[in-house]
This record gives sequence, C-alpha cells and structure tokens, in this order.
Amino acid sequence: MGSQKFRTVRELQTNTTDVLGRGARIYLVENEDGKHCVLKDLWLEDGRRTEMEIYNLIVGAIERELPHLS
Repeated sequence: MGSQKFRTVRELQTNTTDVLGRGARIYLVENEDGKHCVLKDLWLEDGRRTEMEIYNLIVGAIERELPHLS
C-alpha cells in the first residue's frame, strides 16, 4: 500500500476478543481515485503464527498424509 490514502466507507467485519490477543477488522475503503477496496487490519500476540504460516502447515500436512490429493 505504501503511501496510498484510503477513506473508510464502512466496517465489514470485526473478529476479536480483546486488543491484546489476535484480532482482525475488515473495512470497505475508497482510494484517492474513488475505487472501492477491502482493507484488512490485523494484529497478533508475539509468538502467534500468521494465517499464512497456518495455511502452509495445513497444506504441508495434506501433501504428506494424502499425496494422491496434491
């Protein structure tokens, strides 16, 4: 995103239990050209795995345990 600026149109979803754990907020935003985009704001506790790390673990397990599916 760099130096792009966005205006929040509305919040689409919030998933959080508290600000100290894992959480995410998803917004419908508008860029400077008027194009609508979706922006995801997330935070993790130190030491927590990211969504991509968890996804890669799942895919790796499927490839190891069920090689005929990959």
